[in-house]
Amino acid sequence: MKVKQISIPLTVYSLILSFQSCKLLKAFLKSTQPSIQVQKIQVDSLTLSDISLSAYIKVTNPAQLPVVIPTLSFQFQVEGNVLSEGTLRNVKTSTSPQFTIQIPFSISWRDIYNAIKTIHRKDSFNYLFKGTINLNVGSSTQLSIPFSHSGTLPMLKPLKISVSAVQVSSVSIQSLQIQASILILNNNSFPAVIKNLNYSFKAGNLSPVNISSATNVTIPPHSTKSIPVTLSVDLAQAGQAALSILNQKQLPYSFKGNTHIEIPDFAGKQVVFNMPFTSTGTLNIK
Repeated sequence: MKVKQISIPLTVYSLILSFQSCKLLKAFLKSTQPSIQVQKIQVDSLTLSDISLSAYIKVTNPAQLPVVIPTLSFQFQVEGNVLSEGTLRNVKTSTSPQFTIQIPFSISWRDIYNAIKTIHRKDSFNYLFKGTINLNVGSSTQLSIPFSHSGTLPMLKPLKISVSAVQVSSVSIQSLQIQASILILNNNSFPAVIKNLNYSFKAGNLSPVNISSATNVTIPPHSTKSIPVTLSVDLAQAGQAALSILNQKQLPYSFKGNTHIEIPDFAGKQVVFNMPFTSTGTLNIK
């Protein structure tokens, strides 16, 4: 029996080879294409008014071809609200297999509080950091690569400072002895340390009494600490005015001061700031 030979046209071979070459080319281009990864969002610094952050983006460049980044756009969102956004232009790059881009930005705590309606019940907030990097690789390839990263950051709630139980413990022609309590509420999920307490106490028209003390009191999370205060108002220098004061039943007073507060660990960062406080009232002399 005679076997027939089947001939395949050259054009079919060409198409098969072309298809295989195209697949290999795509695989090669994919293996050499730069990739983007958001490594972390880091707290740089913070105050009672705002928080400064940095995003770190790792660029992997397998082919080690020259990379130019004309633009990098980003958004930082909290609860779907865009609280910070921007565009970096002509970003510095490297021909190394990997290099890191730092993106610094700041957000006000007021904007974060407004974005989170139930702030009093939250110790942290969720965020979404996203954007797009436009790259020119080599002499001809242009890429637009999106990136995104989500995470959680602690909430900073201002400590609440008040003065209570202000009363005269003893009175004489020489002095008024005053006792009081300074209450400090830490409603955060981390401890706070009161390093120094500075204040001025003034009763009526008498000269103010200025106090500065190193307290070093630690307030645990979601706790209140009471710092007792004892001070002496000199009446000897008031002369005849002292007699007038002693004959009164009541005397207006004011506490004005500030606390030097340290947060040992806020997302891995030590934070120090001052908080002022004021309190006024009336002293019962008799």
